[in-house]
Amino acid sequence: MVYNIEEHKSTNINERIARDIEAVSIILKTSRIDESNLSKVIRFGCVGSQPRPIKAVLCSSIVVNDLIKHKKALLSENIKIGLDRTKMQQDQLRTVLDEMMKMTNRGEENLSLKYVNGVPMVSVNVRQSKN
Repeated sequence: MVYNIEEHKSTNINERIARDIEAVSIILKTSRIDESNLSKVIRFGCVGSQPRPIKAVLCSSIVVNDLIKHKKALLSENIKIGLDRTKMQQDQLRTVLDEMMKMTNRGEENLSLKYVNGVPMVSVNVRQSKN
């Protein structure tokens, strides 16, 4: 999912789609990903005051992971990139974040969220001080 890309105001749908493909292709080039990996783009939601998010369908999960790794290169452009998570993935993440909040409230420190084989988990960062 790509957020904050302005929508073209054309009444011709093919022109709007072409502009969206062009915008996502530029993002892929910025992230050093070949634009041929882009299968299609879809705008979600109703037209309003905010630009609608774009779902960019890529050819493989490897390409998606590469894009997510390089998304910090887009920080200067106010463009945000996120994963399109399934309902089950959303529920897993919510459960892990709730558990992390409970652990923090019990006084545990140095907690972080890590993904192991695509599954979110709470991790305790153990830092050893050098003397």
